[in-house]
Amino acid sequence: MRKNLVKLGAVASALLLGGYSIANATPVDVLTVSDGTDSISLSVGGSPVIVSGSATTSTYLTSAGFVMWQGTMGVWNVTASDVKETGTATGTTQPQLGLTFSETSSGTGTLTISWTAVGFGPSTGAFAAGISGTLDQATSLGYSTFYSYPNAVPALTALTSPLAYSSPNGFNESDSAAIGAIGSPFSLTQVITITSTAIANHTSSGNATLNAVSVPDTGSTLILLGTAMSMLGVYSRSRSKRQKA
Repeated sequence: MRKNLVKLGAVASALLLGGYSIANATPVDVLTVSDGTDSISLSVGGSPVIVSGSATTSTYLTSAGFVMWQGTMGVWNVTASDVKETGTATGTTQPQLGLTFSETSSGTGTLTISWTAVGFGPSTGAFAAGISGTLDQATSLGYSTFYSYPNAVPALTALTSPLAYSSPNGFNESDSAAIGAIGSPFSLTQVITITSTAIANHTSSGNATLNAVSVPDTGSTLILLGTAMSMLGVYSRSRSKRQKA
């Protein structure tokens, strides 16, 4: 199951962004959301681009190193928020990425959320990744991380081990990797896949973090960023409820 989730995320991201990378000589940070038919892409400083299908945007925000998209596609009502921090005086050697999601589904299908940030490096090549959240009934989730030197969008070389969940209620797990020194520039990608096998409405949410660290660890360095992303997720969900009301 884990291998299938990773392949799905990587293939979907590659399909979404292949034309985008070619069309732009300088890679940029970009969020993509896709259900396999509908898809959107949102770059920092840009506006949502519907790549295919009939996805609709209810709201979005972008600023330096941050994007948030809220909208619908197919059976999904989605809020996806992303942050990029760089952590050192040079702004590149200690990158931190966060990816928060909240989704409600009214049917069966698979949703892929991908967040790529670019322009990092050099790095010692030690990383820690973690994800936590809640799943509803008849829902499974996979989380994978990738890197690329030099700076591809999306990054497609596997970084930490894929994490996968299929039981309802809360989950929390982390992994680390040491891949050796990486030159500059390099990119990082996070991919979350959510699969629903239920017809009835359900809601799931979570946040994932990917950090460069001095040595591989079990995820303790992710606590501060994870807390910030959790608060951002609460804000996004409350905003969604207000809009529905």
